[in-house]
Amino acid sequence: MTDYQTPPPADQTNPGTAPAQVATPPPGYAPPPGYAPAPQIITVEKQRNGMATASLVLGIIALVFCWIPVVNFVTYPLALVAIGLGIPALIKASKRKVGLGMAIAGLVLAIGSLGAATVVNAATVSVIDDTISEVVTTSDDVKVTFGSASTDEFGNTSVDVTIENVSDSNESPLVTVAAVSPDGSKQYDSSVAIAIELAPGQTTTQTVTFTADIPADATFVVTDVV
Repeated sequence: MTDYQTPPPADQTNPGTAPAQVATPPPGYAPPPGYAPAPQIITVEKQRNGMATASLVLGIIALVFCWIPVVNFVTYPLALVAIGLGIPALIKASKRKVGLGMAIAGLVLAIGSLGAATVVNAATVSVIDDTISEVVTTSDDVKVTFGSASTDEFGNTSVDVTIENVSDSNESPLVTVAAVSPDGSKQYDSSVAIAIELAPGQTTTQTVTFTADIPADATFVVTDVV
């Protein structure tokens, strides 16, 4: 291979000497090209919106639990946290255009699950109240029906007791009411309701109060009618 180089300078020690002849490339041929620069690798970091993702995940979990009575109380903290994360995530997404859809979806699911859980719980309480009010105890002379139970600020539990005279004569029954466990194996407390001179077919409703600590799942039964 012919090496094309710049002619060396004339010999300075021999002034009369002519410069050396160097071969030149033939017409149509260019000198060998140099090395091209190495390609640059550009790394693009993918932007994320962690708060939007967390809001969406919590919103989905809250939506799953909101339909289950009693268990759906976990919906409230989950949904509130989802909303707390979703609002700043939405603000961040509106500026950086990252995670906007997830932030909106998380907020919608969280708010929707709060509403659904509230409706389900209200319906559940209504059904329980209706069930309690249908608990009826009948003796030969009176029929006793229990209404809704409530607890005051002092922790005393009260229940409405309706007494009906089903006999053919006037009655003044003394009804003993007990608060018991759902399976009836434990009695928490007892109280009495008194009706004075009930005519046949007449009813009266009284509020019976228990001073002991009565669990929320307790039921009420008549233990004696005198």
